[in-house]
This record gives sequence, structure tokens and C-alpha cells, in this order.
Amino acid sequence: IGTWNSNPFTWKDVALVDDLVASSGGNLSLAVAQSNKLPKKKKLQLIKIILTLQNEEFIESKYKQTKNITIHVDDVKFLLENRNKITAIVEVKNK
Repeated sequence: IGTWNSNPFTWKDVALVDDLVASSGGNLSLAVAQSNKLPKKKKLQLIKIILTLQNEEFIESKYKQTKNITIHVDDVKFLLENRNKITAIVEVKNK
């Protein structure tokens, strides 16, 4: 997704997904359980990553009103299947 200097993912996004994959061993059930134990801020970040992969817009106000955010199995399955598309932003600056 994206090209040089236009990639939508940050290093924090990559680290969050890498941690989820590593700590769950890629096991879908375990990854879902772990994602739902994340603090609200990280859940919102994970939802934003999933929506970005699905080419959908993340509207933060939609999720801020909800106290209990639940990430569903299909979302985590989609995330794990598309893990290779999540790379960090790389900027090349000329001197």
C-alpha cells in the first residue's frame, strides 16, 4: 500500500501489528483475545490499520463515543492475512 513517502503506516503501526503477531504466534483465536485486551488507544490504532488496509476511512469520533470497543474475529483474520502490506513510512531526503 502506498509508494515512497505516501505509505499510510507509521513505525508504531508496524510495531503494534508485529507485537500482536509475535505474541499470538499467528493463532487467530489468541490474536483476537489479545487485541481485545489492548488499551483503548491501541485498539483505536489497530482499527485504523484494519480500515486503512480495507481502503476505508477511519472516523475517530465514531469510536470515541463507544466505551467498550470490540475487535471481531474477521477483522483480526483480515489483519493477519494482510500483514505483509503493513510497512513503515520511509522518507528519503536529499541534502
